[in-house]
Amino acid sequence: IRAKLYGVGEHKGCILTHVPVHPNQLTSRYRLNLHGHMHGGTYVQYLDDLNTKENIFPDEKYFNVNADSLNLFPVEWSDIEEHIIYINNNK
Repeated sequence: IRAKLYGVGEHKGCILTHVPVHPNQLTSRYRLNLHGHMHGGTYVQYLDDLNTKENIFPDEKYFNVNADSLNLFPVEWSDIEEHIIYINNNK
């Protein structure tokens, strides 16, 4: 069996990466970044240039599928699709 290794993948309008991509990649090109790397963390964006903890919020265009943060349980594609519908309904 031969396996291919990719640095970045793409599936149904989502970008699949090890580390989260820059937010500019998610403005029009991709609708969601499925990523790992963040062990138990959530990608956040700052509301202003002060980068203070009071002005941050989870960015819904990032979906952490790191096994450590999910207690080694896989994520079903139907859960990801529900998340995409939520994003589209709350633009």
